Amino acid sequence: MALGGSTKLIRAYLTVNKQACLVTLTKSHLLWEKHDSKHDSQMAAKAEVLNETSDGISTSLYTYKTIPNPIPQENQCTINLKDIIAVKKGLTLPRSNKAKYIELTHFKTNTFCIHYVNKLNTHKWKNKTLTVECGDASVWQEWMDTLQTQIDSPELAHPKNLLVFVNPVGGRQKGPKIYSEKVAPLFQLAGIHTEVMETQYAGHAENAVKDLDLSKLDGIVSVGGDGMFAEITNGILRRTMADEGSEDIHYTDDIVSPNIHLGIIPAGSTDTVAFTTMGVIDPVTAALHIIVGNSISVDTCGVYGKDKQLLRFGISMVAFGFYGDTLADSDKHRWMGPKRYDWSGFKKFVSNRAYEGTISFVRSEESGHPQDNTRCYSGCSVCASDSDTSSNVSSLYDASEWEHLTGSFLGINTFTIPCKTGLSPEGVAPSCHLGDGYTDLVIVKKASRTKFLRHLLRIAHNTANQFDFDFIEAIRVKAFRYHANSKPSILHSPNSSSQSHQQQEPQQSRRSTVDPQQSVWNCDGEVIEETDITVRVHRQAIKIFATGVEDPNIKSDTCTSCYGKSW
Repeated sequence: MALGGSTKLIRAYLTVNKQACLVTLTKSHLLWEKHDSKHDSQMAAKAEVLNETSDGISTSLYTYKTIPNPIPQENQCTINLKDIIAVKKGLTLPRSNKAKYIELTHFKTNTFCIHYVNKLNTHKWKNKTLTVECGDASVWQEWMDTLQTQIDSPELAHPKNLLVFVNPVGGRQKGPKIYSEKVAPLFQLAGIHTEVMETQYAGHAENAVKDLDLSKLDGIVSVGGDGMFAEITNGILRRTMADEGSEDIHYTDDIVSPNIHLGIIPAGSTDTVAFTTMGVIDPVTAALHIIVGNSISVDTCGVYGKDKQLLRFGISMVAFGFYGDTLADSDKHRWMGPKRYDWSGFKKFVSNRAYEGTISFVRSEESGHPQDNTRCYSGCSVCASDSDTSSNVSSLYDASEWEHLTGSFLGINTFTIPCKTGLSPEGVAPSCHLGDGYTDLVIVKKASRTKFLRHLLRIAHNTANQFDFDFIEAIRVKAFRYHANSKPSILHSPNSSSQSHQQQEPQQSRRSTVDPQQSVWNCDGEVIEETDITVRVHRQAIKIFATGVEDPNIKSDTCTSCYGKSW
């Protein structure tokens, strides 16, 4: 396994998981090469402490004077130093089945344990341990010190101080248990200092982020669902802009990206941000992404009112019509838990309400199309391009750049990320990119229930292109705005009395000041009551502890074959 020409720091013959190995530490990787049993007995006789070897390896090494011939490739294993969680002295013994990765401690002379990330093919990550025995106390100390120095280096960007918000009521109300049993032990193992706050009310995290001293923090972690993460994102973006002197954020303002990273531990109903940025809904995987300091920059949408002042930042979806009505109605059925969305969605599907309005937008010139069948994977070249759409806003003020569409709409939805979920693994907008500076605008025109149902089923099952209908337009845009007309349309309702009932139903609990003949906007699970809005994309406005979903067709530099071995 090649080390990419990295400079060797130390090399020694050590025992790794009870197998004799030649172990090499470079500035980027740890490499160990297994030897057969016949060679093991020869090692013990020939090994000695050297002051220095001819190939530039450091002093005081337990090694051969002459490095033996290369060992076959299949006996080589590597760990990227960024994937090392901790180095602990002594043996690691399981405390219980529930926390089998916790470091504890039956000590053995000249032994240390390396805890590292085991990356499985399912996008799940696990904590795995190597037990390393040294034949000499000075070698043991040198390896411990050198490994610790390397994993603490600023280049690896492992966080040391985190602020953690835990939502006790979101999703299935398992946030505190998930954090205490699955996440906190890993943070403790990695030596991360945490300040934990359990939220007391809706908006608590957003308000707290605006006021707390963030100067010593490496990251803010959300333990909850997408709504909790959206709260923290809105808080940190507003806080950053306020620190820059912009208390009131206007449509023309470019957003300053915060220096701090955001992490998400999935504990909600859908957890689309976690699924989209990591490929799996798993608290341990999410915690390990945070511990090793992975980073990906993600777009956000600014949602602005009639006066062009910011109403809210959107992370995943901003939607009007079907999804807005579903959210507004679901608030009356909170006692049902996550099932309330299914019930409210069914009711709104049956009502089949369409809304009259005009949608205007500025197309993307260079970032593909929502139906181009591309995927945004880790290391995406589109997101890594130098194109700066957030600062190049001249086209947003040029009237000739804007296109207009007037009609009756079942829904107007924009997706800034693919919005992958367990029910829709490819996402609602499969070809959307995380950081290209554009959003995928999906306009659902008036249609029959049967046609609309076919569209919804394709989203859920990914059996075919969900945009391939004559009543749907999918457009990649840098900005759009919506202006509502006065009256909605209702199709295929059995009688006028039921139409009137369905028109009035969503407004009774959520909207007392809004035109009762119009829908609301669903912005990441929060209702925006102002109907006429403008939306603008801010490119890579936030940094998340994640990598994006790994391309299944590309093999990573992690030695997954030997990571899975039990030797």
